[in-house]
This record gives sequence, C-alpha cells and structure tokens, in this order.
Amino acid sequence: MTKRKRKLQNRIERDAQIEPEITEERDEVEDEGAESHDSSVDEDDCPVIVEDSRGYTEVEPCLAENEEEEDDGLIDVEICNNLEDHFGQDACEEATGENSDDSGDDIWDDDKIPDPLSDDDQEEAERPCNDGVQPDDLLALHKTFNNADEFKYALLRYSLKTEYDIKMFKSSSDRLGAKCTQHIKEKCPWMVYCSFEKSKSKLSCRPIIGLDAAFMKWDIKGQMLAAVGRDGDNRIFPIAWAVVEVEDINNWMWFVQLLKKDLSLGDGADITIISDKHHGLLNAVRDELPKAEHRLCARHILENWKKTHKDIELERMFWKIGRSYTTTSFATNLEVLKMYNQAAYDTLQCTAPTTWSRAFFKLGSCCNDNLNNLSESFNRNVRESRRKPLLDFLTEVRRKCMERNAKRTIITNRWKKRFTPRADREIELNRQKAKDLKRYMTTGCLHEIECGDDIFCVDMEKKTCGCGYWQLNGIPCMHAMCVINTTKLNLNDYVSDYYLTSRWRSLYEKGIKPVQGMNLWPRLGRLPVLPPPTRFNRGRPHDRARRKSPHESASNKYKLTRHGRIVTCSNCKKEGHNKSRCPNPTAPPQVTRPRGRPRKEHVVYGDSSHVRASQEGFSQAGSSQGGSSQVRASQGGSSQGRFGFSF
Repeated sequence: MTKRKRKLQNRIERDAQIEPEITEERDEVEDEGAESHDSSVDEDDCPVIVEDSRGYTEVEPCLAENEEEEDDGLIDVEICNNLEDHFGQDACEEATGENSDDSGDDIWDDDKIPDPLSDDDQEEAERPCNDGVQPDDLLALHKTFNNADEFKYALLRYSLKTEYDIKMFKSSSDRLGAKCTQHIKEKCPWMVYCSFEKSKSKLSCRPIIGLDAAFMKWDIKGQMLAAVGRDGDNRIFPIAWAVVEVEDINNWMWFVQLLKKDLSLGDGADITIISDKHHGLLNAVRDELPKAEHRLCARHILENWKKTHKDIELERMFWKIGRSYTTTSFATNLEVLKMYNQAAYDTLQCTAPTTWSRAFFKLGSCCNDNLNNLSESFNRNVRESRRKPLLDFLTEVRRKCMERNAKRTIITNRWKKRFTPRADREIELNRQKAKDLKRYMTTGCLHEIECGDDIFCVDMEKKTCGCGYWQLNGIPCMHAMCVINTTKLNLNDYVSDYYLTSRWRSLYEKGIKPVQGMNLWPRLGRLPVLPPPTRFNRGRPHDRARRKSPHESASNKYKLTRHGRIVTCSNCKKEGHNKSRCPNPTAPPQVTRPRGRPRKEHVVYGDSSHVRASQEGFSQAGSSQGGSSQVRASQGGSSQGRFGFSF
C-alpha cells in the first residue's frame, strides 16, 4: 500500500470512529448545525494558537464556532526552540546561524495565507485541489522558494491535494519544517525541511573583497563605493557598487551592512578585506565584521612614507619587507632597513606592518594580495562612465559588468583543463623550477628540499612548506612540486578548490539579468527621487574672498605687509612710482666706486723701456662700462722710449 493510500485510509478510519453517520463521499455535507461534534475530540478539531504575554507558545484544539476567528484548519503549527529533535543534525546546524535568535512570530500569519475556500463556498465540502499541478512538484527536493510565505503556500496546496494532515514546526523566520501528524503513532516518515540558502553558494570566488571609493565627475559630484572580488583565474569580479553623497562613516556603514547581509558574511571570520586607511571604512569593517582579516594597501602606505623619506633604495627595501612570506625573512629585511636609515625604520614601525606584510596574513583566502589593485582596476574601467549623470552611470556600469560576465561564460565553457588558465601556468612554472632542486627522504610525509643555500621542510599531509608560499596561495610551490614530481603523487590533491575550472565556470553561469527600459518600469505612486542637496566645501569659496585691509597681504596671511614702504623707480630714480608706470626718461647711471682696494702706482725702469701704471679714471669707467679699460700708448723720440698703461 502506498503512502498516500495508507494515509488516506487512516484518516477515513479515524473519521469513522468519531462520526459513525458520516458518508464515504466527503464532497457533500449537511447544513451547518445539522452535524453534532464532540468537543473532546482533538484530531478533527481546528487548531487555534493561544497568544500570551510571551508570544505564541501553545496550540490548543477547539471548535471554530466564530466565523471571524475561523482558521483554515488544515495545518497545525508548533513553535519549537530546537529543530534538531524533529529534522536531524542539518536543522541544528542551520539554527546556529546568524538569525538563530529570531522569534519567528512573523512566519505564520493567517492574513497572508490565502483561504482555500471562498466566502461563497463555505457551505460546500472540502475537495482535493485539482489545478493540474502534481503534488510532488510542489515540494520537490532542492526546490527554491523566494520567501517563507511562498513555501507555506506550497505546503498548504500539497496538503489540499494529498489530503494529508500536516503539522508545521518553526523556530525562527529562517527555518521551517513540517511533518505528518501520525509520525508518533504510526511512525510516518514523511517530513520536509526548508531554510535559507547557505552562504557557501553565494560567494564562489575567493574569500577576499576589495573596498574603495572614487569621485564622480558629473555636475552634482558624489562618490562611488565599490566592492570587488577575485575569481579563480586571478581576475576581478565586481560584487556591488553604489553612489553616495560623500565618503564618510555613515555611508560606509550602510554599504558594509548590505554587503554583509547579501553575502551572509556573519561576523566575517572567513572573509578578508583589503582597502586604504579611510577612517570611516576602518570603523565600518571593525564594527560590522569584527573577525574579518583587514589588510591595508601597501601602495598607500608607501606613498605616505615617501613624503618624509625620499630614497629609491628605501623603496626597494619596503617592497622586500612587504613581500616577505615568513616572519624570519620579514625580520631580516627590517633589520637591513634599520641599519640603512634609523629614522625611516622608526617611521615604518608606526604603520603596523602586520596589516600589509605577507608574513602575517591569515591563511585560507588563497590570495597573497597586499595591494588594492582589485578596486583600482574597477575604478579605471568605469572612469569615463563616472562623468555621466547618476542613472546613465549606473546603467552603463551594469551593462559593462553584464557583458563581461557573458564573455567570461564563453571563455570558461571553452576551457577544458582541470584548473584555470593562470593557475595552470603557475603550476607549470613551479614544475620547471623544481627540476633544479634536490630532495632528501625522511619518514612519513615530511621532506627536506635543498634550494641553493636555503633548505625548506615540506609537509605533504598538512600541505605546508617552510617558504610560506603554498599555504598562503593554495598552489604548490616549487619545493612541494619537487616532492610531487619525484614521488609521483597526484597533483590534483594538492591544489586549492578555488582554482578549479568547474568553480570558475559556476561563478559566471548566472550573470546579471537584463533590465527593461525606464518607460516600462512599474509606477509605485510615490514621490519622485530628488537629487541630493548641493554640498559645499568647508570655508569661504575662493571666488568670494574677503576684501583685505591695507595692512594685510592678499595671498598669504603670514606674509609681511608692505605698508609704509617707499617705492623708488628704477628708471628715473624718483620715489612714488615704479618702472612700469614711469613717465620720465631714463636717468643716467650714477658713478659708483669700484669694489675692492684701489691699486697703488708703480714704475719699472729698464734699458730700453719705461713702464708706468697709474690708477686714474677707474671709478668713472668701471661703473658705466662694466669694468672695461682704456689703453693709451705713446712713443717718445728719445733713445730710451716710453710706453705707458692707464686703467
């Protein structure tokens, strides 16, 4: 005997014991009041939920004598604190979720459930619902419902079609279950359980999210907030974006709250956030995702550090520190910086290197990013779109992401290898590097790898290497690849699932749905959305500067005033005006005394010549002719002759 027939027979036999005079045809009933019901019977009476000060805590059977308080009478409801007693361990795991403390009072609302019998058919008997839909299609395994009301409606239709007595169990607004009422007496195994979709299927990319803001370039300004992820092929995956008036703590709090709700991030224990050092963003992540790993962009740290220490050698040392995979190499590179520049070392210590150095990153994200290139790439791709008005900007960004997902879907379907293209290239590169290494055998799953002057220990069971690359990225390093090549191990067992092509393909298979034109949007009958009010910067506008007093400088308030100074014209050497407005002719240059001590006169006599140097007319020629000299030569008629120089 099938389950449906056995259930129907049990119900008919139970009804026959209570009402011996009832006929086998349940489609016809006598007028109201003709039948006599026993108020002590529990099975056929309509259940009524009794409400007390603590909420709905008890279900009591009674007769629905009042039409205004009449319930549908088809499904009993029981509120239970622990669904594990009825639906097993899976329900218990769901109950430990984020909303496990919900009261669930908003789940079973009689006003929201459609009455299977209309007001005109209250006199007629109950009939199985025949609308062409099979009962098994209503509650099929792994079927998805949009909300709890849709599931309850499907459960009600299933009860009408199969004529089963079904009892509902609820513990919160996210978890519902139903069982046959005969599960205790006759051990009926029929049950159904429904809960919200787990967060594992909502974030198929690697658990790292880059957060950043960018300025809008249209008339009303504003800023764009964006969240970007990274897929298995090491490419960006836009998650969410929004436009706000200004980047502050309130807007970042609103954005992170929506992101947390949509992706079911919980307290952020399994997620990694990377961003800049904006105070509003730091506070929002700290309050909403307290257990999330928050990395800071090393590029922003470097730019701030270079303001006080401009040296190309310091920049090289900085990147060595940031790209260190182990704490030992981190300490070594930091010590080199300390010996090179003590002041730069002290300043860098104040930037919290644990937030931007790979040596301190949390394992599990399979991503070694210490740069926020995710968000920077997205901002660059929508740079021209940010010049457009709000609706045009949002439409264009959505279309770009929609087309990008469609192209990625084609690429993922064409790729036939087990791992993504970039992961496959990285694996092959490490395989080639492993040929130059030497392995020393040990017991168990441990191996010693010699790489030049360095020696690393590889644990194939824990999937770790002394270099730190494998456990942080999820791809075997060249030391682990040396062990895999020499011991003939299966490579597929040692690569993270985030790099699988199947997971990469599932990330893009749904994509973004198209949107109808604005003229086809439904009218909500509400006030139209107005643009945000104009936001002015702090202080007085530059084009409306305060008029300065005669004693103040127009450009700098710390500059000395020119009040009381006497202006002398450099053209006519008169006071009261300058050269640009001088109406007088150019004055002759003044005779000035040459610099330095004047030379003394000296005479040298010889056999055939007489030399004499004298200082005359020097002051007159030195100023006007720029130090030029005048030479006079005369030849006497005497036998001794005379030649003289005059400067």
